[in-house]
Amino acid sequence: MSYRIRLFGMRKTLKLRWIRLFEKTLYLCSY
Repeated sequence: MSYRIRLFGMRKTLKLRWIRLFEKTLYLCSY
């Protein structure tokens, strides 16, 4: 059970990291 929770959390943080990277690229491209 804890393994699934850990996997879910890892995927969540990965998604957040990708969203942050995407926002950063959009911010840089706006200039």
